[in-house]
Amino acid sequence: PSALRAASRKAAAAGPRAALPPMKKSFTGKCVRTIDGVKAMDRKFTDADAWRARRRKEEPPPGGWPKPPKHWPPGVRIDLGRPVQWLPKGWGQGIKTTCAAKLRCYVSPAGGCYYHK
Repeated sequence: PSALRAASRKAAAAGPRAALPPMKKSFTGKCVRTIDGVKAMDRKFTDADAWRARRRKEEPPPGGWPKPPKHWPPGVRIDLGRPVQWLPKGWGQGIKTTCAAKLRCYVSPAGGCYYHK
């Protein structure tokens, strides 16, 4: 695993089109921590460009990210993307900032964080 982390660091430093470490034949399915402390699943992937795009750090909008309401859990920012129509009134749409990929979540009026309908 440490050799894989070192190779990932080199690829990240070289840019988005850099070569990735060779893919594993199987995955362990275990949760691992990246170098920056973010949780990620140890699993095989097939589309390297999509993998990089999901993990690319987003640039903040002009004026910075909007502040989430006080009842939102820590580690969730407001999703500036297209809102989902089925979300009940009073609920919020956010993005988890503690995940390696941009994971969409829905925040209840009580502050609960949910990931699907």
